[in-house]
Formats: sequence, C-alpha cells, structure tokens
Amino acid sequence: MRPRSPDAAQDSIRLYDERDTEAVLELIGCDRVPGQPRVDEEALAAALAGRSRIDSGWWEELDAPRTTVSTRDGVVTGVISYSRRAHDRTGVILWMHAREDSAVLRGLIAEALDRMRAWGCTRHEAFAFASALALGQEGLPVGHRAATAAALKEAGFVGADLWRYMRLEIGPRRPSTVPGGARLTLQPATEHEGWTLQLIGDDDDPSAPWAQADIGRPTAGIGVLWWITTDPRLRGRGLGRAILQLALDALGERGVHEVILYVDDDEPGGSRDRRAANRLYDSAGFVEIDRLHSYRTETEPGGDRVLERRRPIATMTQADPAAHRRMLQKAERIRAGERLGTHSGDDLREILAARQDQGRSPKS
Repeated sequence: MRPRSPDAAQDSIRLYDERDTEAVLELIGCDRVPGQPRVDEEALAAALAGRSRIDSGWWEELDAPRTTVSTRDGVVTGVISYSRRAHDRTGVILWMHAREDSAVLRGLIAEALDRMRAWGCTRHEAFAFASALALGQEGLPVGHRAATAAALKEAGFVGADLWRYMRLEIGPRRPSTVPGGARLTLQPATEHEGWTLQLIGDDDDPSAPWAQADIGRPTAGIGVLWWITTDPRLRGRGLGRAILQLALDALGERGVHEVILYVDDDEPGGSRDRRAANRLYDSAGFVEIDRLHSYRTETEPGGDRVLERRRPIATMTQADPAAHRRMLQKAERIRAGERLGTHSGDDLREILAARQDQGRSPKS
C-alpha cells in the first residue's frame, strides 16, 4: 500500500489482524495516563467491534469501525480506528495510538481521511466520546498526547478544550459525618453501572434530595465520581463537600484506591460555571492530570466550505422516550448550574448543543 505521508515513507498501512493484538495493546499501554486501567484483550475486542459501556448510544449510531495499523519492516508502529455516522455524513476518528511518533500519526490520519472521503463524509470528528479503551475519558489528553494533538491540527482539525481530568489517591478513611437533619441513602444507579448516594432531609420527599452523587463500579481499583448535584436552594451549607466525602467513603469501602472525575469547566462565568466545583475538588486533594480536547474539522479537508454545527440532540434519545426525558432533565440541570462539575456519558453533546442554541461555537 502506498505510503501516506513523505515522513512515513518507510511505513505501510493495512487492516488490523488479530495477530496484531499484542502489539496494539503495547501501543495503547504506552499512552495510558494516570487513573486509567490497563487495557486487556476483552476491552480491545469491544473497541474493535464498536462497543462501549459508556456513551453506548453514540456508538450505536456508527457503522462498524474500520481499524488499520501502520507497519515498518513488519513491526506494528501505529493503529487507528475510525467509522462513519451515515445520517449526517460524518467521519469519526475513534481512537489512535502510535507512541507519539508524529510521522506515523500523520500517515494514519491521512489514511483515515482518505477512506472517509471515499465513504462520502463531508465533516469529521475525533475523540468525541469515550471508548472501551478508557474509563469514561471523553477526549484526547493533550498534555500526555501532544504529538497526536499536533497531528490532528495539522490535518485541519480544531480542538475544543472541554474537560478537566482529575485524580485522587485514597487510603483508609474515617467515616464521614452525615449532616444533621439528613439521612444517607445508597441505591443502584439507573443510568450507569454503579450507585447513587443521596442526602435526604429527615422529613423531606425522597424524590427531592438535598444532594446527590453518582459513583461508578470500580475497575481495577479505580472508581469514577460521575457527578454531584446539590439543591440550589440549600447552597452554602456544605452539602457539596459532605456528599463528596460520603461518595469517597463508599468508593473506598468497595476497594477503590484511585478516584477520577471529569469537570466541564470550559465556561467560567457562564451557565456551566464550575469554579466552585473546582475549588471543592482542589481542596479535597484532587490533582489535575490533563485537559481533554475533542476535535472536528471547521472546513472540509481540501476545500473551503464551512461545515454545519453539530446537531442539537442525537436521534437515539428520541427513540427512547424515557431516555429522552432523562436527557432533557440532565440538560436542564446543566443549564441551571446545579451539577458540581463532573460529567455523564452524553454531556459533551449537550454542551455543544447548548452552544449551538446560543449561536456560539466551541472554543479552540
């Protein structure tokens, strides 16, 4: 197969083969960031098949992924997986690894764009939602993957800085105190694999908790704090800090030694202002590991036409009325600023949709 860039003249690109599994797992492992579990063959098989427990609805919109590898003298030097969302003719780069070798990355991206153009794609996205290769990581960690970010920009992609990725190591803990006048409940979560904690007033309606936290089922000793919500009428009473500490207790009791979270803090002073949330997480000991960027093309590669903005709400939410209602309720919480920072699987789409409604595009 012809080389895809002058810098990668010694490389060739071919379809992934199951014999490449060990080499591809090594490539993925080289890019692993703190707070993420090691990827095994089962997770890789899910990613190759286009399955993910997180953001599953967005994966269901895609055609079967195409995965190719770059080789040099018979050695696998890089891998890229991409697909097409047929209903809006969008090509999507799902994941890519090449030991941050710029020449290999350029070749892989060029091959993917060539193929997606042949599929009739007129717009392109990259690292727009989570895959089975990471634990809820919606975006490219640009600090750890600077060469990948540069290669995408060189190919015409524009990045949107959307998430603050944070991590906390936890050890044995003293049980936290439930605020006076409240009781703590813990139930299986309805929207993800994990649990929902609620602080409910002793005499209050259980459907209107003072504060709520959702935590994920641990993976290899790593737990995710998906989101925290507090009743806006009760702000200033320390409920956010209380439910955070109780959530950390619950994760520790389940064998977690690392906790990660993602804060959508890209709009200070706006409807999703997360400065208070960031102060809370910083004071609790969370450390920023990286910033997560998602990418799309502003113009069609090789042309001048400005592409349309992302559609407001995915069709999958309309196919399931209950899921659609939950999505709208969650979007309303985001617009009201009730949630303290962390994300659910579909928030990136909600955020971009809200920006479209406001006539603004993602920052780059």
